[in-house]
Amino acid sequence: MAINGAPGVVTNAGYIGGGNYGVALNDGGAITNNAGGTIGGGGYGVYVGNAAGTIVNAGSIGSGYEGVALGYGGSVENSGMISGTVRGVSIAGQAGT
Repeated sequence: MAINGAPGVVTNAGYIGGGNYGVALNDGGAITNNAGGTIGGGGYGVYVGNAAGTIVNAGSIGSGYEGVALGYGGSVENSGMISGTVRGVSIAGQAGT
């Protein structure tokens, strides 16, 4: 799933998967992955670029590279599982928590 051109908002309680990205918010935004929800991608479970992102995860986010990548800062709140073969969470470009 990809959202382009404006900040995106995604709420998931099921399954979202993709070949490279599970969810890509290319202009910032927020993702809530509820308990029981799974987001996965071959490269990135979640990618947020060009503006800050907010990720709240109570489910599972995983990928073959980085579980969550915030390219322009933001925040990650996790009470579930975030995994990647290289990094679980990467925050770059701006401040992050």
